[in-house]
Amino acid sequence: MREHLHDVEYVVGVDTHKASYTAAVVTQAGAELANVTVPSDAFGHRKLLAFADQTARGRRLWAIEGTGSFGRGLSELWQTLNSPTTPGEEKARNTRKRKEATVPAG
Repeated sequence: MREHLHDVEYVVGVDTHKASYTAAVVTQAGAELANVTVPSDAFGHRKLLAFADQTARGRRLWAIEGTGSFGRGLSELWQTLNSPTTPGEEKARNTRKRKEATVPAG
């Protein structure tokens, strides 16, 4: 994600669940501007896009949790709309697991 941060003004972080998504827009400085919870369906996808268009007017990066599960459809939609996306906590969690597996306990 770091390689994208110099190119964006906002990050839209999305916490994905089976029935809903919760998204927050933050600035590069880390200030939260707004958040919203929407259903995890086509209506919710459209509502999230409208939320981001209204709240984060400028270059933005979508950080979507669970791109291999509950966030897959949302991530694929954003990629077709040509918005930069990055896996959220799932990627960080997998990286930590690899490090924990390779670093001997001290």
